[in-house]
Amino acid sequence: MKNQKYLKITWNAFHQDVKILAQKINAAKYQKIYAISRGGLAPACVLAHQLNIRKIETIDVVGYQAESQLKEIQLLSEIHDDGENCIVIDDLIDSGRTINFLRPKLPKALFVTVYAKPLRKELVDFYAVEIPADEWILFPWENDVHPEEKLIKIRDINTN
Repeated sequence: MKNQKYLKITWNAFHQDVKILAQKINAAKYQKIYAISRGGLAPACVLAHQLNIRKIETIDVVGYQAESQLKEIQLLSEIHDDGENCIVIDDLIDSGRTINFLRPKLPKALFVTVYAKPLRKELVDFYAVEIPADEWILFPWENDVHPEEKLIKIRDINTN
């Protein structure tokens, strides 16, 4: 994106922010974490350690391609419960589309994000840090990659 502002998050800052989030959650109430793939994978791992929760599952959704929002959210995995005693975590709430898409499917879950943009922060139950609406976050696992670059363009898979 031209003239896009970027906020680079370090691993240390990320861990501190997840710790802030963990302090807002009553760990005793929850037995499982759903990580919204892919953005929620790293936060789920760190949060699971903070809250001593061993069961982690993924909810595989696609809402963005690079920095472009897709027209519709795509669910790539099945959800087998209503979210009771579960935490659903993503890295960021921005447009709110992913949370709005998943909340009816997991009505009893606690929805959390590490980072929240101001206009949609009320859509999650808890978040750690509010970030400016006009900034695109570069997470630690993305910091060495220029936003327009793709790590893998085409993967040839030999099925023979």
